[in-house]
Amino acid sequence: MSLAIKRTVKGLCFFLLLIVTAGVARGQDASSALTGLITDPSGAAVANARVVATPATGAAVNARTGANGMYEFKTLAPGVYTLRATAKGFEPFVKAGVTIEPGKPISINMQLEIVVFAISLNISARRRVDINTILDLPTVYAGRIS
Repeated sequence: MSLAIKRTVKGLCFFLLLIVTAGVARGQDASSALTGLITDPSGAAVANARVVATPATGAAVNARTGANGMYEFKTLAPGVYTLRATAKGFEPFVKAGVTIEPGKPISINMQLEIVVFAISLNISARRRVDINTILDLPTVYAGRIS
């Protein structure tokens, strides 16, 4: 083979190597996915729950669960996140220290606890109290309001 042909073959091989390397580098993604299931204490899926992923630095990202209770963040930048899940009728769930690594999708399931409301009212009086006066409600006399 002549010197010119050898140089041409080497040049073509180098060019092909550059193209293949560029394609592989472009295929690598610095982000990763985070998915999970949100359930209630009985294990039933919680639909329409809001999930917020807040990185140590940067803006928070929001997602909602579907009817099946699943949420998904398709492209989270690498870093450490705090996850917060909220839904009507449930206590908020917070999980700190969630580490996202490039190209390593993870799944985190969360179980929400039902909100319990307790109201206590103690009334004691030594004399007769007119509740209408306390609440400033109008008094009705024979169909007329005064």
